[in-house]
Amino acid sequence: GVLNIVDAEGRRFGAGEIGMAQAFAAQAAVVWENARLRAETARTRAEIETHAEVTRELTQTIDIDQVLGLILQQVLFLARADVAHIALVQADGSVAPVTSLGERRGACTLPLASGECCLKRRALENGQLHESVDEAGGLCEQMRTEGVQVALALPLQIGGRTVGLICAGRRAPERFEAVEKSRLGTLSMSFASALENARLYRETVRQKSELADALRTQSEFLANT
Repeated sequence: GVLNIVDAEGRRFGAGEIGMAQAFAAQAAVVWENARLRAETARTRAEIETHAEVTRELTQTIDIDQVLGLILQQVLFLARADVAHIALVQADGSVAPVTSLGERRGACTLPLASGECCLKRRALENGQLHESVDEAGGLCEQMRTEGVQVALALPLQIGGRTVGLICAGRRAPERFEAVEKSRLGTLSMSFASALENARLYRETVRQKSELADALRTQSEFLANT
């Protein structure tokens, strides 16, 4: 930082005054740096605690609807977003929107198909978080219709495979801060793991149900022959 000391025009500071100002500036710099370090430590501790809490909540359920809801709530909170959306990557590589959540105007329906938005397409192709503003032409028409001015897209990957895509948007022209992007990036693996576990559980339940139906049909057929 810089310490400015101003007096009346023509006033000259003496050597003693300059020395005192320099000593004060040095002390102020130490105090300022200590405060910055304490704030940074507190922020890091809060992020670690948040990560642990989110991970704990996600591992407590394997119901995919609950997992999706928890992820969207955390995205809204951690990114200070107005709307959040999530889509799952299907077996054929297509992206199917599954749910959305908004704080101000309820649920929205921003498109999440890979070909509909430059922002989401880049995120899917590169496997990295991307941010775009309305003026840059990266937002689709429906996003602008919903009032979103700044948005980011984050692919959810596990084992190098993309299993989903998160999109968060703000209706104010305020870019996402680096710390907000970092939080989402740190938690993206937990999000992806929770989604994959819930998907596998749902698939297992479906297969068991189909097998039970097949066995019942077979039993009925044998009983009638």
